[in-house]
Amino acid sequence: MVSVTRPTVLELLRERILRLEGLPPLLAGREQAAPLGVPEVDAALPWRGLPRGAVHEVVALDRGAGTGFAALLLARLAGAGPILWCSRRGDLHAPGLAAFEVAPERVIALAAPSPEALLWAMEEGLRSGALGAVLGEVSALSLTAARRLQLAAAGGATPAILLRSAGAEAGASVAVTRWQVAARPSATSEPGVGPVRFQVTLARCRGGAPNAWLMEWDDATLRCPVAADAADRPARPEAA
Repeated sequence: MVSVTRPTVLELLRERILRLEGLPPLLAGREQAAPLGVPEVDAALPWRGLPRGAVHEVVALDRGAGTGFAALLLARLAGAGPILWCSRRGDLHAPGLAAFEVAPERVIALAAPSPEALLWAMEEGLRSGALGAVLGEVSALSLTAARRLQLAAAGGATPAILLRSAGAEAGASVAVTRWQVAARPSATSEPGVGPVRFQVTLARCRGGAPNAWLMEWDDATLRCPVAADAADRPARPEAA
């Protein structure tokens, strides 16, 4: 008689529950995950990256910071495929996306006339399987609509990102990961503007634990490493 250890049974049960919910499994999902390229963050995710074919949620505590971080995720998740960006405003700033590795020529910008039309466009784009990723700027979202997006993402093997403002994320969610992003002052030893900084909080992660990092976007290397503690730097630059 072959004995099965308790941890193995628990892992199999978690895998089965995730599959029933239309979510990527923790073990096999690693093969389809997109690493973020930040070792500390990738190590905290059960898939060692963000799984494709799933819904991820970015809550923008500051609109600019949230949009920039969402663009970073798109650059990692979409691969070489086109990106569908759905919003209600139609004010997408192409040079700003390019600064975060999202080439404007890859983006299909859609200005939806209503929230229902926006969700419909997202769902159709995800189901098509022809896109690298789909992003939607959404406010109110019912649990039924969120589940439809997750099923469409899984069916089309296409990642979806929900970009939301602070307070709009209240309530139940089927998102595999939920991120909260806020802007932080840049640190520089010289006068002027330093590298862009984000306070990134992994508020929710299926199969993982919450965590937080101070990240710094480097335009020169196109990398977003975890920044050093601000206490390691002088409070103000030394006089020349």
